[in-house]
Amino acid sequence: MWTNDFHIATVANVKSLLKPKGVVFVDKSLSGHCHETDTCAYDLKVLTPENGMTPDSSTRDRFVEAYKEDQQMAKVDIVMCFHPSAMCELFMPLKKRLFVIASTRYELGRESASDWKQWNQNLLQISKEPGNLVAANNLYDAKYIEHFTGLKPVLLPSWIRMDESDMYTGISEDILVAPIHTSSAEKIEKKLKSISPRFRSIKEKYGHYTFSQLAENCAIIHIPYQVSIMSLFEQYAMGIPILAPTPAFLWELHEKLDVMNERTWERIRTGRRPSGSPIAGVKEGRHDPNNDIDRDAFLHWVQYADVYQWPHIVQFNSWKDLRRQLEETDWEVVSDEMLGFVKRAIDKTSAEWTKILDQTDNYAPDTVQVDDGSAPASDLATYLSEFMQSVHLW
Repeated sequence: MWTNDFHIATVANVKSLLKPKGVVFVDKSLSGHCHETDTCAYDLKVLTPENGMTPDSSTRDRFVEAYKEDQQMAKVDIVMCFHPSAMCELFMPLKKRLFVIASTRYELGRESASDWKQWNQNLLQISKEPGNLVAANNLYDAKYIEHFTGLKPVLLPSWIRMDESDMYTGISEDILVAPIHTSSAEKIEKKLKSISPRFRSIKEKYGHYTFSQLAENCAIIHIPYQVSIMSLFEQYAMGIPILAPTPAFLWELHEKLDVMNERTWERIRTGRRPSGSPIAGVKEGRHDPNNDIDRDAFLHWVQYADVYQWPHIVQFNSWKDLRRQLEETDWEVVSDEMLGFVKRAIDKTSAEWTKILDQTDNYAPDTVQVDDGSAPASDLATYLSEFMQSVHLW
C-alpha cells in the first residue's frame, strides 16, 4: 500500500490496524512532521512539499512518466490518499487500486470551482472501478462528499489501539484545555480560569508531552476549531473524559469569537466566513455546508462532527452549565464508558478493513511488468492514450 500524504497521523492509525493483517506500507510522507515518524519522502520522484498539494498539469504528466515503469511502484497494489484525498488523481493512469479516504474537506488542493468540478468527475470515475474505495474517517466528511457528488462514502474512523501505559489514570485534578485556534483563545482561556483554576492549557502545562502525561489529567476540554481532528481519536481511545460545548453553544461562541475557523477552506485561505460554496450540491434545497454565517446551516452540518457523534462526551450548554458539569460528573464512570465504546468501535473498524481488503484481492489489477532482463516490459502507451481521452485528468 502506497501513500505520500501531507499528514502523518491518519496514515499511522491505519498502519496500526492493517500491519497485523499483513499489509506492507510504502510511506513517502510530504508532511512537515514526517521526521517524527521517520517517513519523509527523500526518494519520491517529481512531487515535493511545494508542488504536491496542487500539482499543475506538467507536474502530473512528469509524475506519471516517472512511475509508469518504476520497479517499486510495480509492486504496489493499492494507493491510499487521505490528505489531500485528491492526491489519488495523479495515480489514475498507473492502473492501481485507489483508496480515497477523506480526513478533511475533500476539495483540499482543488478549491477553485473548475478544479473542484474536475476532481468530482475523477472521483466519480474512481468510484466506478471495482476494488476502489471512496471513504471518510468521519461522518461529517462522508456527508460532505455525498452532498457534492451523490456518492455515499464508507465510514472508516481513524481509531487506534493505545498502549496500556498510555491509558487514563486521572491522578491529576487538572482539566486540560486543548489548543484553541482563534485570536480569541486567550479570552476563552481566561474565562475558563474564572470558572475553575483546574483548567490549564496543554501548552502551559507541558509544551511537549507524552500520551501517558495527558492520561494523568482528570479531563480535557475542546472548543472545536474543526469537525474532526486526529488528537481527539487518540484522547478518546485513551479514555480521557472529554468536555465540549453543545452545538447551539458552539454557534454562540463562533458568532462572537470565530472559534470554528477551520471548518471551511475559504475561511482558512481568506480569513472571511463564507456564505456558500463555489459549486452547487447535487440536491437543491439542502443547507450549504460552506455557509458559515447562517445558524441553521451551521447547526445542520456541525451535528456530524466527531464530538457530537461519539457517545459519552460531556456537553455543556453555557459557561454556567460547564461549572455544574465539573461539580457533578463522575469522571471514572465516563472514562469506563468511553473505553467500552472505543473497544467495540475498533473491532468494528478492523473488521470493515478486513472485508475491504478481501474484496480488493478479488479485483487485483494486472501487474505492470518492469523490464529486469528476464521478461519484456508492458507497453503502457496504448493504455495511457486511451485513458487520457476518457478521463478528465487535467
